[in-house]
Amino acid sequence: MKKRLIELYWEAATAAPEKIALLTEKSQMSNSDLLGLAHVLDMQLSSRGVGEGDTIALTTIRAELCIAFALVVSLRSLTGIYCSAGALQTSGIKFDRALTVTPIADLPAESQLMIESDWFSLIGTSALPVYRNLGKGQGRFVTTTSGTTGTRKFVSIAESEKLRDMTEMDRHSEEEFKYIRLLSTSSPFTGWALNKYLPALFWGGSVVALSEQINRSPQYIDLYGVTHLSTTPAHLLNLLDVPNVQQQLTSLREIEVAGAYAPPQLLTRLSELCPRAKIETAYGATEVGALVRADYETLISADTGYLGEVFRKDTDLSILSEESTIDNENSVGVLTVALPQGHGREYLGGEVNEDQNIGFKDTHFLTGDLVRQEGNSIYFEGRAKNIVNLNANKYSLDQIGRVLASAFVETEFVPIAFNNDEGIEQLGVFCAGVQPVSLGAVNSVLAGKWPLLTAATVWQVEAIPHTSTGKADVQALTDSLGLGFKLRRTT
Repeated sequence: MKKRLIELYWEAATAAPEKIALLTEKSQMSNSDLLGLAHVLDMQLSSRGVGEGDTIALTTIRAELCIAFALVVSLRSLTGIYCSAGALQTSGIKFDRALTVTPIADLPAESQLMIESDWFSLIGTSALPVYRNLGKGQGRFVTTTSGTTGTRKFVSIAESEKLRDMTEMDRHSEEEFKYIRLLSTSSPFTGWALNKYLPALFWGGSVVALSEQINRSPQYIDLYGVTHLSTTPAHLLNLLDVPNVQQQLTSLREIEVAGAYAPPQLLTRLSELCPRAKIETAYGATEVGALVRADYETLISADTGYLGEVFRKDTDLSILSEESTIDNENSVGVLTVALPQGHGREYLGGEVNEDQNIGFKDTHFLTGDLVRQEGNSIYFEGRAKNIVNLNANKYSLDQIGRVLASAFVETEFVPIAFNNDEGIEQLGVFCAGVQPVSLGAVNSVLAGKWPLLTAATVWQVEAIPHTSTGKADVQALTDSLGLGFKLRRTT
């Protein structure tokens, strides 16, 4: 790694100190303001005993703090964890201090660093340090993912690897970046959002980062003249249903849809509303970043399941066979990403993944997705795990079934993933028992375990048919009710 993240941003801020770098619901900050925020945050942490190599968890989604924290992680070679207070407490991972804007219940006071409003009164009152030639130290970035199994994991990536991912994922030139104003509908402390925001700032662009108002993104696209939008299919569907939304999207020049399969009919609606915008999809994972891209014109004429073309020059993809051997001659299997020796990527804490076909395995990352590869083209065939992907969050269907069964006695539940009329993946639940269970009752239980998870429908059946091996015969259920869809293949 020739330069650290803090050095890259210092260069951008020095070149254009007064340029607006960050806009949120409540404020706007220039490059010098944002760099000053990082400087003050560094001073406040240092004065409270945070030293090089410490592990610090940030539990707020305030965009300016998420970005400034990333710069401090780079500067002081910290391990920086981005996650909610609840996820941090239940994760089992070790950390030195939690950086938070509100007290965290059940966490010792000495383990918390409260961010006070007066911390930042010194911004702009003194000259900023010169951040260059800082040496070989580097930070580590930890973000969460629902990942390949539907169970939350903490993904730790060395700064050098994160910079490589960000550099290889974006195809804009430095000159193009100067005219980009980017908005991501992903939370500011997710790995995806950071991978979008940081390069835009490093190479002279600006970003719009929302937290509480993320569901009102069309208004901010219009208000701040956003040129580039990064979003998910589910969020895009909600956006397109906003009355007269076309009038609020006229500034858009490029739209990236990622996090889940984007059906062609949804992209066609988007194209009709934004005829001047380039539309493309991206496929990848938190662990390795985006791997495959496709543009709208190619997608609408491609075969079913087409994800796009491999575009990363730094990454080799291959197929893992059913015999768990990597063989580039296999046409269908688990998509596998080759990683270099000493790649600096790992999972922290949580459950040990015993599945040999999922996650980090020595010098490879296994996506858990079954794909077909034809030359440079990748087609989605199914999943190696029984999960549902809702708005870029994956959930284990087996675990959903167990949670529901524990809440409703003498009732059998079979959760499934299916596509609605828009082609968006949804959660459906078959249930059989003495008493009917309503959709509202199901979602009330799910919300207690997963706040962002909701079922789209519940089907009441007299009994759950089973296969000869004792598993629920889900295809028989869907056929008997005439639901008209086939389930995606799983291993």
